Formats: sequence, structure tokens, C-alpha cells
Amino acid sequence: MNNNSIECFLLVGLPASGKSTFSKHLAAFKNAVIISTDSIRKMLYKDETQQGDWKEIERVLHDSIFKSISKGQSVIVDATHTVKEHRKILISLSNRINWTCYFLNTDKETCIKRNLERSRTVPNHVIESMANQLELTPPKKLEGFKKLYEIRP
Repeated sequence: MNNNSIECFLLVGLPASGKSTFSKHLAAFKNAVIISTDSIRKMLYKDETQQGDWKEIERVLHDSIFKSISKGQSVIVDATHTVKEHRKILISLSNRINWTCYFLNTDKETCIKRNLERSRTVPNHVIESMANQLELTPPKKLEGFKKLYEIRP
């Protein structure tokens, strides 16, 4: 890492895979700020279940990342990131960022079970679709990650 670069973290995993819990531990360990698309939705639409306008959410996400790294603050992006093209946009956001990926590879059945125990559930067909997407295009280091860790909780 050069003097102007900053390590940031991209979490990848199905809903209810443990990303938000993991991000809290990682934030404490790495002194990083967590930015989640759920919290952005809550801020914009007063409801994190409201999917809203992705371009608006993405703009706020990118602005938040740039604001943090301009202060020298590492960022953890807490979202599913099951689509390779969406990961690519973040990876190419700034050459100042060295991205480390944590792939929470929790099996689909466990996520569906955990999802039922949450106050805010995701429809099973959405989890199924995301699982299929991750099976086709799991995160790979050659996407542009400096480091990639696969975690099987």
C-alpha cells in the first residue's frame, strides 16, 4: 500500500449470512466505519425495507465512501454484493482504495432459517435468486481485490 492508499472492506453474502454482525467486529478491529445500504435506505426513505431508487442509493453510498477516505477513514461496505458487476463499480471507484473482500459463504438453507428469525425478513425467492447469482459469480481476487477471505460460518 502506498502512502495515499487506504484499505477498505467489501462484504459479500446472502441476506442473514452474518454480514452485519461480522462488520461490527471488523469495524472495532480495523477502526473502520460501517456504511450499509440498509442504513442509506432508512435515511433516504425512512424505511430500510423500501428498495427505492438504486441510483440515488448508490450516489449516497459513493459520496459516503469518498467522504470517509478523504479523512483517512477506512470503510466497511455492508451489503449483499451478490452481483459481480456491482462489485466491479465499487472496486473501480478510486485507485486510492485497496479493497479487501470478506465473503460470508453461509449456506442458503441456514440463511433462510435465520431470515425467519429476523424482525425484517427477505422473501425466500430473493435469497434463492441471490444464492444462484453467487454460485455463478462468487467473488474472486482477480476482480481487483487486494485480499479475499472466504468465511464459512
